[in-house]
Amino acid sequence: MGYERNRRDASGTGVPLGCPVLSVDSPDEDKPRGQSYGADQPAKSERETAVPASYWRTKVVVLVLLPLLAIAIMDHVTHAVLSMDLFYAVPVAFAVILAPRRGGWICSLVASVAAGATELAWGVTSFIAIWNALMELGVLLAVASLLRASVEQMSRSLSYPV
Repeated sequence: MGYERNRRDASGTGVPLGCPVLSVDSPDEDKPRGQSYGADQPAKSERETAVPASYWRTKVVVLVLLPLLAIAIMDHVTHAVLSMDLFYAVPVAFAVILAPRRGGWICSLVASVAAGATELAWGVTSFIAIWNALMELGVLLAVASLLRASVEQMSRSLSYPV
């Protein structure tokens, strides 16, 4: 069986122009047994099969920046009662998985700035807010680095890049 594009709609198949249609190869063609469907078509380049960059940007925004913003708002609202510092690690983990190596580090920096900004908004002295933000940055960078190392180790053991 071969794979070809319908070039004209006059064939009576009712298939619109450009849609793939299935055709039966003649039995006298010399094709090796077990040839996969569509193997006579040229292989697509990586550029043609790659996922568009806008897809990944959307995923990063939805899974990293929006939760980070939500956590910062919850941290600001509940500052005196609850600590939200541990929850800042969730968007960092998503950034490590979705973005390249520096993605987790950049998200860690943004999360620690957000945590420091919420403390400054509550009237904590500048020195204390900066100190707490730097400590948050250290913890989040450690989480990002350790998670990245484990992701790379898993990708090596599975023999495909993550």
